[in-house]
Amino acid sequence: MKRKFIVLFFLVSVSTIAFAQKADKSSLLKGKEVVNPKTLSYTFTYLTSVYADLVNPISINNGEIWDDPEYTISVPFEFEMNGTLVTILTFTSAGGMLMAPTESADVSEIIAPFDTDLVDRGEGSAESISPISYLVEGNTGSRILKIEWKNAGAYNEDAPFSMFVNFQVWIYEGSKIIEFHYGPSSITDASLFYAEASGAIIALATYDPVNDILSNANFVTGDAASPVIFEDYLEITGTPANGMVYRFVPAGTTESVQENNAEIAVYPNPAQNILNIEIANTGTASVSIKNIVGQSVKEISLNQLKNTINISDLSSGMYLLKVVQNGQIYTNKLIVK
Repeated sequence: MKRKFIVLFFLVSVSTIAFAQKADKSSLLKGKEVVNPKTLSYTFTYLTSVYADLVNPISINNGEIWDDPEYTISVPFEFEMNGTLVTILTFTSAGGMLMAPTESADVSEIIAPFDTDLVDRGEGSAESISPISYLVEGNTGSRILKIEWKNAGAYNEDAPFSMFVNFQVWIYEGSKIIEFHYGPSSITDASLFYAEASGAIIALATYDPVNDILSNANFVTGDAASPVIFEDYLEITGTPANGMVYRFVPAGTTESVQENNAEIAVYPNPAQNILNIEIANTGTASVSIKNIVGQSVKEISLNQLKNTINISDLSSGMYLLKVVQNGQIYTNKLIVK
């Protein structure tokens, strides 16, 4: 495994010091105190859509072989995150995170579509083969800013790099929606790619660099194929599949996308010993309960409109619950007392 010999002074300077290993910059979010940790500022849902590379995009790295990119781009329209106007996006952390400085010294919005230690797969050669680019599509009032990381590699893998990921951030004018789109990936050694973590950090949050705290925390966690969001630091487990879209809609807005189908009801939550699940239509429904690292702890099939599930065998804590029937999906955090 390679070692970097730098110490990061976040958003201020980068100084090289011989024989000093670079800190894991994903720790910008990890371990921070979270203010109001029970308040989610976005409604989260996931869906699938055909992933397509940007056509004739504007280059951000301009052929430069990048590692810990420090590029900056302007948001071409008025856009707000958590009530704060965002005008500039700066690449920060270890490659898969954007930060939006604001007029307030103690407010910086964080957009983390895939925060792990990424690198240009052209490292060690004379040409970038992992371009970072952007494109603005649509008409004024409903434009979309799309930012793309193409064929990004893992810093911990030695050249020639065989593993890679593709992903995009979509920022919507007017609706304030943010989407993360995931394309083809090849990760044959997840432990190496993610530096022994379960997966990347995927999140939206507000960062206070003065007091070194987070608020408005929305961390995507659980199995990458069926995740939920949580109000405190958690990594995702696995890699989002080609075509997966993670969608964030500001909470309380008229554009809000309902996370759960109204025809499926789950109660009580928090629960102790017994969990009730009601479905509106006849037919089999599947229930999946996973722990916060994505491991399945209970898989059940239901065929009644009203069902009672014994969960007395589950330890106290937080779980990820998913109910699926005839294309209707209910996902939520389940607290077991």
